[in-house]
Amino acid sequence: MLQQWRKSVTIALTPESIAINSGDKVSRVIELETSSSWSQVLAELENNGSSITSRKVRIILSNNMVRYAVLPWQSDIYSQQDWQSLAENHLRNVYGAMVDSWRVNVAMQGYGNPLIVSAIDQGLLLRLEGIAQKFNWQIDAVEPALMTVFNQYSIQLKSNDYLLMVEPQRVLLAEMDGNGIIDFSLFSPVTGQELKESNNLINRALLLQSSELKNKLHVFGVDGSQLNIESENIMINTLGVDNSTMSSMLAELI
Repeated sequence: MLQQWRKSVTIALTPESIAINSGDKVSRVIELETSSSWSQVLAELENNGSSITSRKVRIILSNNMVRYAVLPWQSDIYSQQDWQSLAENHLRNVYGAMVDSWRVNVAMQGYGNPLIVSAIDQGLLLRLEGIAQKFNWQIDAVEPALMTVFNQYSIQLKSNDYLLMVEPQRVLLAEMDGNGIIDFSLFSPVTGQELKESNNLINRALLLQSSELKNKLHVFGVDGSQLNIESENIMINTLGVDNSTMSSMLAELI
């Protein structure tokens, strides 16, 4: 007899909470102390691991737990390994020797387009693997939150748009053109200042943008109507806000 097919359980991890989605909607949210470290988040996940009975899990990591960069396309680089080395060297120039303790991934956006680099602490990933082994989980994927949101809403995200992600103590603005994501701005405001920093960030970007004006600002994490955008030439599109935690919003993205 064939075993019954089972969809992966989605587990979204943020410093404030853990959300578990075992079906079409979040079934459980585990609240954490404000601004918990990733080690504290994973300790809480392990404490609750026995309640997750699925053998397949998909992990989404808050932008607080990931570093990002963009690499411009270079026509003289052909192999994935060469792009990998270039990405690691780029991050090393920015962050120094700590890059040696990160797992760096490079995502193509199509031939001739910029590449997206994401870096996650090796210790975090090894701890996740240990928890998965303890509870006999198979990890289908470990996804940075930015890429989860970008993939979910890719049809809506057009050329000359911005994507703004707002979560506690982390604000990320991605700029797009016909070649995909071409730049990032990332800030870590103190708790309660996220909207203020979001306004500052997008207004600076609009002030400095080229003559080819951006058409739309897509917002994930807060209601876009809460923003105070100085330009009247940009439309605001709110993505999936239901006044819940960031972890539950991420966990609902299938």
